[in-house]
Amino acid sequence: MRAINTLVISVATATSRRKMQLHQLEQLGLYGEIMDAVTPNDLLASQLDKYRFSWARPLSNGEIACALSHRKAWEIAAKSNNPTLILEDDVLLSDDISKVLQALINGPDLGYISLEFYDQNKLLGTPKVLTPTDYSISRLFKDRGGAAAYVIWPKAAQHIVNTQTKSLPLADAAINLTMGLKFYQLEPACAVQANVLARKYIELQDYAVTKAVTFNPRPDYPSKLVYLKCKLRRAYGSVILLLKIIQGLGRSSNRRIGHNVTPEMIKLYNDA
Repeated sequence: MRAINTLVISVATATSRRKMQLHQLEQLGLYGEIMDAVTPNDLLASQLDKYRFSWARPLSNGEIACALSHRKAWEIAAKSNNPTLILEDDVLLSDDISKVLQALINGPDLGYISLEFYDQNKLLGTPKVLTPTDYSISRLFKDRGGAAAYVIWPKAAQHIVNTQTKSLPLADAAINLTMGLKFYQLEPACAVQANVLARKYIELQDYAVTKAVTFNPRPDYPSKLVYLKCKLRRAYGSVILLLKIIQGLGRSSNRRIGHNVTPEMIKLYNDA
């Protein structure tokens, strides 16, 4: 029987989140690999300088490392014969995710499908039932962020890597700004990041990744020329997003999806 590979991106020092993820995967019958995330300490000063201003705005050391971590995961996924479930180590999963994954691997190559609840509206097409589950799949024309839980097929992973030879967007931006691929969203979602749920469940705060760790501080532009180049990249990205919105005209709606991560499952994983 074919199986979806599972790859968890995790900083080696994040022991509590690693322990939670291993417990979670075991309980759900998923067997995967913990991939050491890239950290700023793994990068030479010349590498950090190379990527610092390679996107639409300056990137912090943590943002560069995070983007390279997902690129590393895509390179692994591209070499696989099966689709890969890529998770960040602070994500919590629904207890019926195995059924979802089995249905996905038995279906056509979708390229990329987000499994994640992100508390923002998304531009989505008409839902189609993912047989034999109670979930649906919708064409994803415009996302609002989030790259903590998704399934990616080998050709799509390689395509995304190939489009990043001259720039380093953050993972969600790299996905959203890639042309030549269709993207999809699972409805309702079966994955939620701990920092989203920690607003309601205090016991999850130990697993949540704070933005302060990953995103700050951001450097200033060193010159007007660098500033202009970044703004041109931003304008280019805006054009791509506009094209995707146009693609969805008359066959999409701007809506916020729900999720099926239950309090019972949250407590189970917190006991890890």
